[in-house]
Amino acid sequence: MGGGSDDVKAVALEAIGNMAFCTDNRAILYAAHGIKQRTARLALAAEGTVKHTVKAAAIRALAILGMLLLLLLMMMMMLLMMVMVLLLLMMVLLMMMVMCCPLCLLLFKH
Repeated sequence: MGGGSDDVKAVALEAIGNMAFCTDNRAILYAAHGIKQRTARLALAAEGTVKHTVKAAAIRALAILGMLLLLLLMMMMMLLMMVMVLLLLMMVLLMMMVMCCPLCLLLFKH
């Protein structure tokens, strides 16, 4: 599922989801780490990088495999990391302001 057209990816993901309805197939697909990783990557892809049909088919396949909770946890972790980065940037900006203010006061004092 790395290359190829988005239409082919969507159909392949739909087939994976359909196969996962069978208990035996689900066990085989669940054990195939590469399929799960690539499917999760497509489900988590940024808007505009893959077609909506591909993303929807990937989310459906993960839901049928029972991995939707894992996908939600991964999304929450990504959001938490983004918040942490924003807080770090705010701290850096605050430190720069604190360091520059005394300098500005000295320059404009005379």
